[in-house]
Amino acid sequence: MKYKELIHFCLYTFSLIAFLSCGNKAKESVAEEAESERLPHIDLANHLDLPDTRLKLSDAASSVDIVPLEVTDVSMIASIEQIFVTDQSIFVHHNRDQRVFRFSRSGKFLNTIGKVGQGPEEYIRLYSFFLDETNEEVYVFPTMGRVQVYKYDGSYVRSYSDMNPDAIFKMFSPQIFRYGSEIFFQQSGPVYQPVNHPEDSLWAFALADKNLKPSTIFLNPARQGHEREMVENMAPVMTGGWKNYLLEIAPTTDFYGGEFWMKYADTDTIYRYDSATQAFIPCYSIDLGNLKSDDYVHSHWWLKDRSVFNNLFIYNFYHTKDYIYLIGNKGETLYTWRYAPSTSELALATRKEKIKENQIPTMSVTYKRIERDFILENDYAGGPYRVNYTSGNYWVCVLDSDTEWATEEAFQTGSAQNESQRQILLHAVEGLADPDSNPVLLIANLK
Repeated sequence: MKYKELIHFCLYTFSLIAFLSCGNKAKESVAEEAESERLPHIDLANHLDLPDTRLKLSDAASSVDIVPLEVTDVSMIASIEQIFVTDQSIFVHHNRDQRVFRFSRSGKFLNTIGKVGQGPEEYIRLYSFFLDETNEEVYVFPTMGRVQVYKYDGSYVRSYSDMNPDAIFKMFSPQIFRYGSEIFFQQSGPVYQPVNHPEDSLWAFALADKNLKPSTIFLNPARQGHEREMVENMAPVMTGGWKNYLLEIAPTTDFYGGEFWMKYADTDTIYRYDSATQAFIPCYSIDLGNLKSDDYVHSHWWLKDRSVFNNLFIYNFYHTKDYIYLIGNKGETLYTWRYAPSTSELALATRKEKIKENQIPTMSVTYKRIERDFILENDYAGGPYRVNYTSGNYWVCVLDSDTEWATEEAFQTGSAQNESQRQILLHAVEGLADPDSNPVLLIANLK
């Protein structure tokens, strides 16, 4: 997707350049990490040379729905920021005009959520949104102003509280989400805004209080002891900050089965959130071999030193009924492991990906990255299946006119349990040639 990659890179670069130019003290609430030998152990470091395995979508999903999103005068979609899927609806955050669209599960456009404006029932600019599925409500978070709550049909319900994301988040990749009755904030490092009290500001997750301010905070164990280093590296550079150009990948979250699973960046543990104790409970330990907690600076040289990619990193994990999938790389080899908790068996698929470098304007460093998509074989309809979004018990693969790999040839390869479904998919892909088409969603219904 050249256009979207360009947009994302420009936004990222703009953020770097732009930032280079609560009552009682919040409490840290990080669950004590259990001894490694007491947790189920996922040994990745010693399983880098397993024979390549065909990792099939049917191992995780019971079916796949092919959903072309209907085009109307109101619902034309150019870029997608968020997707949530429920039993009856699909909600899409359209990034270009800052609105939320609601479609049926078959792709029929149903309604927009709320209105953009400055009225008491409107929002000025959409920052993020999430669903309260129990009450069928949509919480819309603006870039500034009151959080608005709407019903699924788009009708106004109430205003919640004022919110200023810039006053909450001090780092990159901020997110807002709901689990149960609690609202969470999430961010990655390092800081890009001034921090007065590092111990209270460098959190990875935070529970929001009723005024949408960080309350209980959760610190990434890998950051402990490095708070001052992080603050000293903050932007703007004209004040002497960001001296080592440190970056940190975002934490990984997954909500399969109604549970909140999480892995901090640069750590070797998968946690599950326990609402009763408001703590993250260690559930799995991961052997990464060369992960060194005392080498914080070198492990964050994503901009400064290409050698950082020589370490084994895990970027994402995906929980399902029978397996946990883990995505990582070492050098230019991308690894996808499938771990079976019931047997501790590991299967592996590998592929080669180039480390790409883009010059950051006005700087002497380059932005280095490697593609790390989670790709399975779509043995339901043929071709590859890339997990672009997760939503509880659903995965979503987005195909649009900018998806370069989404060709008829790609989906004619590989086995398909149902050839008629392959033909439906090929027909949908053919329609993407129309520049006015909306994306096609491949929604995997997880077992």
